[in-house]
Amino acid sequence: MKLILLLISVLVVFGAGYYVVSEPDDTPDSGQAVQADSETDSDMLTFTVAPEKVDCVGVGPRQCLVVNGENFFASIEGFDFEPGYQHVIQVNRAKRENVPADASTYEYTLVEEISKTPAAGFAVSLKDSTWQWQQTLKKDDEVITPAQAEAFTLFFRPENRFSVTTDCNNGMGEYTRAAESLTFSAMAATKKACLAESQEAEFFAMIAAVETYDVTVEGNLMLQTNEGEMLFTPIPVTN
Repeated sequence: MKLILLLISVLVVFGAGYYVVSEPDDTPDSGQAVQADSETDSDMLTFTVAPEKVDCVGVGPRQCLVVNGENFFASIEGFDFEPGYQHVIQVNRAKRENVPADASTYEYTLVEEISKTPAAGFAVSLKDSTWQWQQTLKKDDEVITPAQAEAFTLFFRPENRFSVTTDCNNGMGEYTRAAESLTFSAMAATKKACLAESQEAEFFAMIAAVETYDVTVEGNLMLQTNEGEMLFTPIPVTN
């Protein structure tokens, strides 16, 4: 009898230990956080990934993605998470064979990034981003619109450098960013003669006066000066 009780005790302890080290069930298994694209038994899933990771506990303390409002413990091959953005992605889910006790039941692979939207309240990285000037709204309600919007661009380069193009000369310099503060140094610019209708000088002056910035939930860049606000839209990066 004592031997039987001893064996039962060992099994209980072993079972409890196994539960502790096992990875929590993947979010898709709940049938709530993630839904397939159709009513068929599809492995193509759509994830909405929150703009920041959260502390969670699997095998041990770690940080997890938040997928459709729930902690997601697995990794997604090919997905480059960037804090400060809400990502909507399509992934392929495949069931694994011979799954270790501390591993995910499924493996996930990125198929497509459907959208990537800056989240309000997060400091978004500007590095390697290019923007096109659309308009400036001054505090006296005057609106300045570029006659050739495609000519006016702002490119944030690595190592806190920037460059601009205009309807005449181009310029470059350094920028300083801290929280919502953003300032541009004096620019070194090309020196060709400009037509009378060129808006280059006005654009250069507005860039030099920038004090703060914001990235809207629509993904637009707003540069604020003491006299108004410049609106830029993103230029997609092409490979």
